Amino acid sequence: MSKTPEELADEYELSLLKTQILFLEERMRVRDAYLTGYKAAQEHAHAALEEAEVEIDRLQTVLSDAGYKAAKDIWIWISVKDEYPPKDAMVLFYSQKEGVSEGFWDNDRWYLAVGTISILPSLVTHWMPLPDPPKNTEQT
Repeated sequence: MSKTPEELADEYELSLLKTQILFLEERMRVRDAYLTGYKAAQEHAHAALEEAEVEIDRLQTVLSDAGYKAAKDIWIWISVKDEYPPKDAMVLFYSQKEGVSEGFWDNDRWYLAVGTISILPSLVTHWMPLPDPPKNTEQT
């Protein structure tokens, strides 16, 4: 028995719909697998970050117990946009004119440690405290 063109068209449309349904089901499986993997990676990253923070705290305690300052207290350049050193405290500062220099800030201008040469505040971008001198200065 031969099928009418309408029946053939209906069968073709039904086969297309079945193909689309299979495609959508596969897309949903892929999406669910992606979301599951993404959530697992996010949880792993969060756990790893917490572990790293605990380790940083432990190492800072070890350094502190050994008499070292926290890294944030030494050899970190501080932007003058954020903060200026205490008035007349000897520091290292960086100016576009002189490069790295030792000197002090007097709440108006920067001065080099040697002489009375002053540097315009607009030329200085960063400063840092001077490190502590060595504890044992005896020669062996």
